[in-house]
Amino acid sequence: MEIRDVADRSRVMRMVREMRVEAKRSTEHDEDEDKYVDVEARKDDIESGATKNVDERRMLDGQERSPEIVPAGDAGSAAPSLKKVMPAPRAQSKIRVSVRKRPLNGKEMTKKERDICTSDAAASEFTVWEPKVKVDLTRFVESHAFAFDAVYDASVSNDEIYASEVEPLVNFVLERANATCFAYGQTGSGKTYTMQPLPGRAARDFLSAVDQFRDSDDARGNLQLWLSAFEIYGGRVFDLLNARRKLRVLEDSKSQICVVGLQEHCVVGAEAFDKLIERGAKARCVGCTGANSESSRSHAILQLVLKRPVDQAKAQHAAFTTGEPLTAEIFGKLSFIDLAGSERGADTTDNDRQTRIEGAEINKSLLALKECIRALDSGATHVPFRGSKLTEVLRDSFLGDSRTVMIANVSPAEGSCEHTLNTLRYADRVRELTRGSETSTTGSPTASTAGLARRHRQSMQTQRRSSMPSTPRHSQSTFTLASTTTRLESRASAPSARDTDVARCTSSAPLATPGLGTVEPTSREEAVRAHDALIDVILGEEDTIIAEHRAHVERSMAMVRREMEFLERVDEPGSGVDAYLDDLETVLAERAEDVARLRERVDRFRALLRQEEALSARVSSAATP
Repeated sequence: MEIRDVADRSRVMRMVREMRVEAKRSTEHDEDEDKYVDVEARKDDIESGATKNVDERRMLDGQERSPEIVPAGDAGSAAPSLKKVMPAPRAQSKIRVSVRKRPLNGKEMTKKERDICTSDAAASEFTVWEPKVKVDLTRFVESHAFAFDAVYDASVSNDEIYASEVEPLVNFVLERANATCFAYGQTGSGKTYTMQPLPGRAARDFLSAVDQFRDSDDARGNLQLWLSAFEIYGGRVFDLLNARRKLRVLEDSKSQICVVGLQEHCVVGAEAFDKLIERGAKARCVGCTGANSESSRSHAILQLVLKRPVDQAKAQHAAFTTGEPLTAEIFGKLSFIDLAGSERGADTTDNDRQTRIEGAEINKSLLALKECIRALDSGATHVPFRGSKLTEVLRDSFLGDSRTVMIANVSPAEGSCEHTLNTLRYADRVRELTRGSETSTTGSPTASTAGLARRHRQSMQTQRRSSMPSTPRHSQSTFTLASTTTRLESRASAPSARDTDVARCTSSAPLATPGLGTVEPTSREEAVRAHDALIDVILGEEDTIIAEHRAHVERSMAMVRREMEFLERVDEPGSGVDAYLDDLETVLAERAEDVARLRERVDRFRALLRQEEALSARVSSAATP
């Protein structure tokens, strides 16, 4: 065939590709390849829910199992081909990773989405059958197989989850240790549904165990159970059982993470515990996204702490000799963490600004958690636990003599395939960390984690020394009102690094962001990066403007007291009016300057919000096909 122009060349190339595709199809049929399944050839089987004809396709290690790809209408009646086996937890595992698959919900059934996930509880294997399209528009299915410590399908109840995952942690904590159970997954994957009943069962088991210890004259019979609950929302920590009081996460001299101001409640019975849990659940932040109408917009942490009561005589003696009260001794702690759902930009782009900012902050904290796991996996000398409040709280779950259970919740729907694979890869990375720590035979089982904790403390001390101010610190109570006002005024007038970032973002360039300069984003990826960077600036500026407003109120109150003094002096006999007018003009000038400074910061913050709207619209338009 003679090639005369571009059109002839295109036809020839198309014919060559078709010939190669036909040859490849025949080769795959002869060799019985199992990685790809031709959907066109098996379309009738998939739509009818029959999976018997696909049994010839091998998965994983050569065992023959059929992909559980069924229509949405039949998803509820589909049953696994293998008998469900509840594997026993490994006693020596520091981090246990399990996967739970939820059933298709009503929204997914309405869209006629298929169940593309299969699980083998006996082998603890989970497979995702991802629908894909080749370059020549041929549809096929690619299989992704994962192995975990335990796999649970949609028929497994919360009671079975508790018996397999949490009950061993309760026994571990009763042996004077710390344990953590947290759920991870996309928005709407069933994390809150999984985590909600677990603390109640654990609390009842703790109380029952203490009663048995007391009856058998065990030394643990005097233990008390204490409950606390807080959430991490927008990088800030709030007490869920104390009117959402703002808390601080600090590190003590022993490198232990402490939540300052957190209120603890002594649990004496199951009914009192249920009331506290209900109150905390009502105080948690919940919002609506494109993926879930009732999405958890915060990371919720619930802690069950076993403590030994303080002997009254010893407490009085300690207070008399050291001047410090003797606190109760912590025997063990079990933490339940319901992480906010990871989201794609497409799930929150159509929502309001607050929801978009929440989603960006959630993804940022989950990314920080992923970076910590990557650092632990690679054996890095420094693990960035200070990357977010979430990683600071979770630090004790990965270091020292502790046990952690991670429950990865996934959606089986075809439309959530990308998120499901991301969740499974994330969970598989955590399990790789577990296997790496188990294969280490040098020293004691906790030698590597102890050394890592020691290196982490040394690096943190170096950072604190390098960032320590040159001037000595003083107690806030030693300052008078006048010195406090002067300090606040000097802080408000002095430019900060954040002010520089804000000024750069609100410059003449319409879409200038830190890290990207003043070049306007040309692609969706650049716009997404610019949007994420701008969200960080907005979150920091929000805290700054609130602090500036509080300082403005304090300065205003100080000015009012000064004006009252002026009025009292001018009413005295023989007082001069000229001095009164001079003082009044000084106060009015200071007040006008203070208001103008606060107004300028408000205008800059509004400019950042308008810029975020423009970037969000650009990302949304770029995502629309």
